[in-house]
Amino acid sequence: MFRTIVVPLDGSPLAEHAIATATMLAERAKADVVLVRAHQLMLHDLGDQLALDQAMREEAQDYLDRTAKGIHDEVGLAPRTEILEGPPAHAICEFVRSLPDPLLVMCTHGRTGFSRMWMGSVADGVLRTSSAPLLLLRPEQAPDGVLEPVGAFKRMLIPLDGSGYAEQVVPHAMALAELTEAQVLLLEVVKPVYMPAFMPAMEYAVTYAPPEDYAADATRTLVERAADYVAALATKLRRQHATLDIQTEVRTDATPATVIIGTAEAQGTDVVALATHGRGMSRFVVGSVADKLLRAGPPAMLVVRPQ
Repeated sequence: MFRTIVVPLDGSPLAEHAIATATMLAERAKADVVLVRAHQLMLHDLGDQLALDQAMREEAQDYLDRTAKGIHDEVGLAPRTEILEGPPAHAICEFVRSLPDPLLVMCTHGRTGFSRMWMGSVADGVLRTSSAPLLLLRPEQAPDGVLEPVGAFKRMLIPLDGSGYAEQVVPHAMALAELTEAQVLLLEVVKPVYMPAFMPAMEYAVTYAPPEDYAADATRTLVERAADYVAALATKLRRQHATLDIQTEVRTDATPATVIIGTAEAQGTDVVALATHGRGMSRFVVGSVADKLLRAGPPAMLVVRPQ
């Protein structure tokens, strides 16, 4: 599925840590690799700025050329290089739209989640607007302080909620799993149904829900429906990806984020694949799940914004 793998670079060692994973995936997918760097002309003093602008553009191109040569010398791939014009996040997203079956690969510090500290606001902007799947990597820090490249993915977790939106990540996730022969776990977390209770001091029904008082029958129905859904999806995926180990699990908990993160830790998950809700970044992604995953969870997250 991935025919073009794009690695945005800003000249920092952190951004360059995406290269090892990107080239590994490109070799296995027989995909093209494109190294991009955004360049934005400053116009506050045009007379003096033109010479500086040209020098910066040449430096950026030289950096990309040297990086591409290093990749060729090490693994034999010959990446393309592109200087993109305009604000970085916008330029990257516009460029990716012109490519066949692209995958964006970028790094995050992990310590600050989705803050603007990593690659400025670029990753945040790309996450909000990119039409392409985005693989976010969190390099591990070795005892000597050096960041270790993220390796091949062997265990993948795909959180689902039964919706068509969430399911749109699945084709991209399975394409990634095929490249690394990852074991796949389809997980749906069902929130318990709580019974409305009438409080004596009030004249209207309110939700009063200690765990023992939730509507067991309604919750059981939701769990059965979720189990049927993930089982049917797993059957379909096993027919399409016969070589992969695809498992399912349904859990009941009032805090899906906690279950997703706990399951990822317990399973030794390398990559979590999930979708936004299609209008910018949903709370499901920007909130507790993704932020905690980036800071302390698996070393990678595949994010897709449904169309």
